[in-house]
Amino acid sequence: MIVFLADGVHRRGLTAPALSKALSLPHAYYAGTYEPLLSLESTCDCLVLHLIADSLGFGHAGAEEEEAVRRYVKSGRPIVLLHASSAAFTQWAWWRKLVGLRWVRANDPDGVTKSRHQKRSFDVLPKAGVVLEPMHDLDDELYFELHPERGVEVLMETEGHPQAFTTTTPYG
Repeated sequence: MIVFLADGVHRRGLTAPALSKALSLPHAYYAGTYEPLLSLESTCDCLVLHLIADSLGFGHAGAEEEEAVRRYVKSGRPIVLLHASSAAFTQWAWWRKLVGLRWVRANDPDGVTKSRHQKRSFDVLPKAGVVLEPMHDLDDELYFELHPERGVEVLMETEGHPQAFTTTTPYG
């Protein structure tokens, strides 16, 4: 099952069913709660996050949720981070080191300079040799100055800025 978690700001209820259909897996969609993290080991084949830590009062996940996410990550099962979800658990030092390119917020625990974004229309194009469809005239936030935490393979980009990429953690 795909477990899809969103914060109170990034409620993209259409993404979960589309991803579920594409992967031929059932999904459960949750917004505004960390509680589903506690049962990841028994319920989750793929964790999809669409949230940012402490986004507009959503708060941070607690110690129990952190341990559950850590166990899930160590199991080697997949995680998909949408939008700026590399900052989903930015308060956890181990998480910050796993995400490939990291969206950095103000007052970063590691003292890294804040990333920036711009809301406008843009195209997202596949890198040479990547078999993905281009996306044109998207009206969303374009992210700049993501902090490299580990090696990535860029799949799609906008004006030289990575928009979709993969990375491998020490666990898979």
